[in-house]
Amino acid sequence: MANFSNPTFDTNLAGWNAGKLPSEVATPVAWYDASQETFSDNDAVATFSDRSGNARHLTQSTEANKPIFKTNILNGNPVLRFNGTTHEMATAGFTLSSPITSFSVHIWRSYINSYPSMYDGLNTNTLNYVYGGGVMTPYTGGFWGLSHGSAQDTPLFSTLVADGANSRIYADGLDLGAVASNNAVMGGVQLSHAFGSQWSNADQAEVIFYDTSLSVENIALLSSYLSLKYAI
Repeated sequence: MANFSNPTFDTNLAGWNAGKLPSEVATPVAWYDASQETFSDNDAVATFSDRSGNARHLTQSTEANKPIFKTNILNGNPVLRFNGTTHEMATAGFTLSSPITSFSVHIWRSYINSYPSMYDGLNTNTLNYVYGGGVMTPYTGGFWGLSHGSAQDTPLFSTLVADGANSRIYADGLDLGAVASNNAVMGGVQLSHAFGSQWSNADQAEVIFYDTSLSVENIALLSSYLSLKYAI
């Protein structure tokens, strides 16, 4: 029997498996990628640059509060390491409201606080991605009725779609379902710190925000890209 060959099909399949870059599925409103930074190992980081083109850079001017750049952590890619006690970064204020799609690639190093946050939107009904009670769960003025496990020292990429009536969580590309939630209104982006003194002891590799509910297809394409990039 002759082998099946269809160059167009083969090209499309290869493209699907490779996924798409964050800027190819839609236009990010904020995008932070440690692999595009040029710091040396163990450098304290004052600015985590926004790659969306909107200049919404994450900054920290206090030396003791700056995260540490660590090289070759996730499949050869670097991360920003937050110490769980003082390290945090934030943007200047800007408004981002539901629908919002966010992606986060990170590793929890330890859970030394009750509700440490990977990121927070600096508002009451903010989009906050927080660890508590043994699971990761989103918060938009109230905790969502969906959550997922997040093992210590295990890389994870997660996707949140916050659109109120049909909010969803994906963990490592797997759709965990939909739930009704409050609409999110973000006043900016903050990494590591939320809920008072609840800092995260974690490595952050990449964080992306969109001002739309990405389609299932585009979530799958970006998930393929992140999975290959970080070998998750």
